[in-house]
Formats: sequence, structure tokens, C-alpha cells
Amino acid sequence: MKKSIINPVLFGIVLVSFFLPFFNLSCQGQEIMQATGFELITGVKPPQMDNLNNTLKMTDPNMSFTAEPSEEESEPLAIWLLGATITGLALSFVKKYTTILSAVMSGIGILLTYLLGNEIESKVMTNESAMMLRINFEIGYYIMLLSFAGLLIFNLYEILTVRKPKPAPESSLYSEAQVFCPNCGNLNSSSAQFCQGCGTKL
Repeated sequence: MKKSIINPVLFGIVLVSFFLPFFNLSCQGQEIMQATGFELITGVKPPQMDNLNNTLKMTDPNMSFTAEPSEEESEPLAIWLLGATITGLALSFVKKYTTILSAVMSGIGILLTYLLGNEIESKVMTNESAMMLRINFEIGYYIMLLSFAGLLIFNLYEILTVRKPKPAPESSLYSEAQVFCPNCGNLNSSSAQFCQGCGTKL
């Protein structure tokens, strides 16, 4: 695989992971709710949310999951994460500073993914029924983290192993600053007044 397509491919994988299951909630071993990264962005209410409250009420009639998102709500960190991914994908096609820009965006992506996971956990744990709930991050979350990590490692490696151009040999640097002796043909410096071979005045 050519190095030039590694960055676009990995950023593309991150975009695809938004449509995969991002996390799920389970109660007493039963999966109650599952949401994709795209649902966190759009604020679409997962259809399993009603099942969550029904299960909790069967266990304890006084319990309910109150941190239920409405159709108008979305997760700001998920929006920022999508923006960072699209920006990184666009910058990966820029020829100048591609490696540095991709490394920066992948680092931002790792940070936002981690913060988004913490935000989801905090919303669940602050609920009164949190003791009965368990949050599990799914394939979309891990693919996202691994892709960003791969991008960061690859681009940092490219930055640290950039080879400096080798200096040109001295003969090529000074070839234009040399003259031949008209008498013996010896090669002399252009600043020399006499030939170093035969002593003829240059």
C-alpha cells in the first residue's frame, strides 16, 4: 500500500465507524439500549429506550432512566469528533505538511473519543438507577480509537524518520569554480593566478 493513501484510508475507516454500534446499556445481563456514533450526533432517540424504563420498573417501580435523550438533543463531543475526522480526511489530500496535519488531527481525534466515552459514562452513572446499569463500548468505539492511534503512530514515525537530502559531492559544488590551464590542461581553482601543474600564468 502506498504511503500516500494510508491517511485517507484510516480517516475513512473512522467515518464508517460512526455508523457502527458505539455503546450499549445492559441491565442484569440483558441488553437494553444500543446506540451508534451517528445517533449521538443526530440526537435520534434509540428505540430501545422505552424497554430500558420498562425493565427498571419491573425491578423497582420507583426507578426510571431520566437521562433520556430527546429527538432535539445531540452530543456536542460527537459533533466535534465528526468534524475532526472530516477535517483530517480533507487535510490528508493536501500535499504540503500532510504528515504533521494528520498527526495533529489524529491526536485530537483520540482525545475527543476518550472524552466522549467519559461523557457517556458520566451521564449514565449520575442517574439514580446507575447501580443496576452497565455500559459497554462496542466495535464502533474501539475501531475509532484504534484507527486514530494508527494514524498518530504512522505519522509520528514519518516525521521522525524524514531523511535529510544528502549534500552534493565537493567536486560538483566547485566544478564551476575551476579552470583548465591552457598550457598543460591541469584543473585549477578559478582564484589561482598560476597553474599548479606547470606554473603558467592563468
